[in-house]
Amino acid sequence: MPEITEAIVLRRYLEHLEADDIEFLRRRPGPRAELAGLLGDLASCGIDQHRKVQVGKSIWKLLFEQAMSSVDPDRRGYERLFRFLDDYVEFEELIFASDPFYRDHTLHSLWVYFLGEYLYRDPAFEHLYGRFLRRVVAPSAREVMELLGREELVRAAGRDQDAIRCIVALCHDLGYPVKKVEKINRAVARILPHFSVTRYQEFHFEYAPIQQSFLDGLARLLATSLTGSETDRFRQALAEHGLEMIAGGFPPETVEGIRRLPEEARQELGAAFEATIKVRLNHQTYLRILNEAEEYSHGFMSAYLLAKTLPAFTAGQLYHVESEEVMPEFFGMFSKLLCLMAIYEHSSPHQSIRGIHTNGAFLTLVDELEEFSRVSRASQNRQYVDEFCGTALDADDGWLVATFRFDRGDPAVIKPELFFRGKAARFLSLFDVPRLDPEFRLRLVCADRLKARPQDFELELSTGKAVLKVDGEARDPGTYLGSPDFGGYGGDGHHRA
Repeated sequence: MPEITEAIVLRRYLEHLEADDIEFLRRRPGPRAELAGLLGDLASCGIDQHRKVQVGKSIWKLLFEQAMSSVDPDRRGYERLFRFLDDYVEFEELIFASDPFYRDHTLHSLWVYFLGEYLYRDPAFEHLYGRFLRRVVAPSAREVMELLGREELVRAAGRDQDAIRCIVALCHDLGYPVKKVEKINRAVARILPHFSVTRYQEFHFEYAPIQQSFLDGLARLLATSLTGSETDRFRQALAEHGLEMIAGGFPPETVEGIRRLPEEARQELGAAFEATIKVRLNHQTYLRILNEAEEYSHGFMSAYLLAKTLPAFTAGQLYHVESEEVMPEFFGMFSKLLCLMAIYEHSSPHQSIRGIHTNGAFLTLVDELEEFSRVSRASQNRQYVDEFCGTALDADDGWLVATFRFDRGDPAVIKPELFFRGKAARFLSLFDVPRLDPEFRLRLVCADRLKARPQDFELELSTGKAVLKVDGEARDPGTYLGSPDFGGYGGDGHHRA
């Protein structure tokens, strides 16, 4: 099983960069050359963590600027966002020593992006999220829209997807520092009594009253349910030329038939194509988002920061209606809405993934798989272990197999079983196992090689089935993880309603 490291995902990304496969960097030779140079610098940093962060910060800014400007040419707010990133890095330096397994999130966001591209572009993993790929890329639909002179729909159909994956990976944890305030308060509470300081005011914060309307509007935006389809008028126009659509796009004979039509006939077909978008507010989701806003969920806070900082995210028009509407102006903000939704969703405790069908589900999966950037202060004496554990990813007979191998660091500090319990609980919470897409099957393996007697911990998720094993022996997930949230599975791992 191939091990996945920083060097491997960087090398693969550089190959795609050199092949000009990154959509938002095409026809931009200057930024491509600059990025290639910075990626080379990052690869040469070795264990110099400080230099890594500084180079990583430059890569972050360059990638964001190129990806975001390809989605919307409005660059207002970039300088303010980049100042925040500088402050973010400085803040992380302050709290890095607060946790032996704290992960530098500036670098983590980059590795989530590069790992995501590694998985997304490798045909070996395509079957795991094939519906996601087919829906957003749809080469036949892209070609047809271009033939019909409807290039403005191509962007919504998938051209922005490279940029969207980049933006959401880079920005998904921007709100994370807020989570650390409570830990800082606890540390201050422990140290001040040594100086006979028994009364002090904890650092706390709350939204200003003037922000409530903005928060409410953002919550409504994130709770928007979108569905779309082509109109019957377009299907009828195709049929008049003896052509048809199929589920998921256009068959080759239809594409070829449209290509052979006279220019005037193609224009008439293009005029007949209207994207029907149903825009509705999901009230239950809206209430959940408001609750997460009150709890300062870091996914929501990340989306909030972007929406507040960059005017591009609040430009455009979107109306909540209770019927289908043809909304050509909607496409101008579609990609930005997908970015905000994915960033919010990845930390939502209400997320229930049935398959990798959306940007949010893809981001969440890759975020959980990315562990090779977690630097450990293994012995608590400032001697750092370069990687927390070895990571291997493979596609095996329809399964995504993620193996975390623990064979480095201090066994008195690093606890592989504790790590496995956390990951198992997280995956069981994230995935809607009873209704999991048959196309998606996940096997999580934690291999403890720190002890004299090796141990293996394993979790398998497939449709209606969750099998948890310790050294090959099946365990009840609810009992093993000590939570009724994960009960309901029989000895064979099948979910009992």
